[in-house]
Amino acid sequence: LVINLIFNLLLMKPLVYMGPPLASSLAAFLNVSLLAFFLKKRGALTLDFQAKRTSLLACVSAAGMAAGLVCASSLLHFPSMFLTRVIWLCGMVSLGSVIYAIFLHFFKLADFASILTSVRRRVSMKR
Repeated sequence: LVINLIFNLLLMKPLVYMGPPLASSLAAFLNVSLLAFFLKKRGALTLDFQAKRTSLLACVSAAGMAAGLVCASSLLHFPSMFLTRVIWLCGMVSLGSVIYAIFLHFFKLADFASILTSVRRRVSMKR
């Protein structure tokens, strides 16, 4: 909580409205990293090769998604009108989901059939 507050104060001014979400993400990442470090130090956390491989490939997939979204946002500039901003944001979220799913499928971490089944299940639960 204290780290989140510090990151918020540091990032709020230079990044304006993007500062607090980034601060929360960085604080959560630091929290998980410290938890993993101390659990591993005590011998309570052991990861086999498959878990390490899966984690690494998921991180590569996330980086690939981020790179794809950065490229897309440089081509599709952020609009000025509210409605077009909402449409732009929905499009970017959808594009990010598709890119991430492609990476997961490529690395054989998930296949499209299981992803579509999961999405359909969530949509049907909300109805």
